Amino acid sequence: METITCSWCGKIASVPTLGGARTADRRYCSSQCRTAYDASPEGRARYAEKHRTYKYPKKPGAQKGPQVIHVCTGCGVSFEGPPKRKFCSRPCKIQFDKSPEGVARYAGRYAESKKRYMQRWQAEHRPPLEPSQRKIRIAWNKGKTKLTDARVASIAAQQEGRKRGPISEKARETMRAHARRGPLNNRWNGGITEENARLRQSPEYAAWRRAVYSRDHFTCQACGKKAHGKGTLVAHHIKPWSTHPDLRFDVANGVTWCRECHASLDDAIKNNKRGWDIHPGPRAEGEEHGNAKLTEVQVREILVLIARGGKTTQLAHRFGVSVPTISDLKFGRTWKHLPRPAEHSVPQ
Repeated sequence: METITCSWCGKIASVPTLGGARTADRRYCSSQCRTAYDASPEGRARYAEKHRTYKYPKKPGAQKGPQVIHVCTGCGVSFEGPPKRKFCSRPCKIQFDKSPEGVARYAGRYAESKKRYMQRWQAEHRPPLEPSQRKIRIAWNKGKTKLTDARVASIAAQQEGRKRGPISEKARETMRAHARRGPLNNRWNGGITEENARLRQSPEYAAWRRAVYSRDHFTCQACGKKAHGKGTLVAHHIKPWSTHPDLRFDVANGVTWCRECHASLDDAIKNNKRGWDIHPGPRAEGEEHGNAKLTEVQVREILVLIARGGKTTQLAHRFGVSVPTISDLKFGRTWKHLPRPAEHSVPQ
């Protein structure tokens, strides 16, 4: 045993005698102190100096090559070494490789090495083709048009008017069979689309819109914003277009709104719940509603059948309407003013 003074914590401790060169290097009381000391700046400097001055034993018969004075790339210290050496010690190289400059240098060298490897591999496995062999890789339709080649013309005729991938005829028939068109659609209003389009594109509608804009001085009556370009204003009907056909071209039934205010017009504003007098009077209900597809007598009969356990699909087929129409009626989303009969009050 021998007594030493720990180089890190300063504590005097008794440690086993190691003998030889290792005795002089035994300067710590424990492995934890040695690890902490080696991680400190003083320990790193001592480690670098030790490896810088350490002379590795030469191999038998080895001859020392030419030595050149270098400046270490990592720490800037002058040292003597082989012509291609750039660092004075291995710790300097490790610290430099972890720096941003070292990482960038490694990435550049890796990219160059990979490029050289790919060039050697392609030269070995993919030799350049002869001019006669290159003709094999030319596309069959290169330089051909539907006017000069029958095959290109046939493909062009098949692709004409197609905007997406090919759809089989069986898939098309399935799509047609399940499409809810005409009276089967829950938004069917009796085929009035063509009439609305004709009226909204008529000269009378254009004159009514210009008259509303001129009366309101091309200014939004909700926020006060003036027109700043084409399409920034909307002529809004105070009483709806669908329920008051006699007031469609009445200038007194129009008001100028900007696009933003018109887009924010929701049901609460329409029902005069926020102080806006946009749609005065009671809201259309029952058969007077523009989207009504059933009469009040039919609705009462459907409600009774639903209370008795009638199926939604069967009722839709029986009354000639869509399934969503019956579902909205069943769960009270439409015809809310009519009372729903209880199941126990309906005679079976």
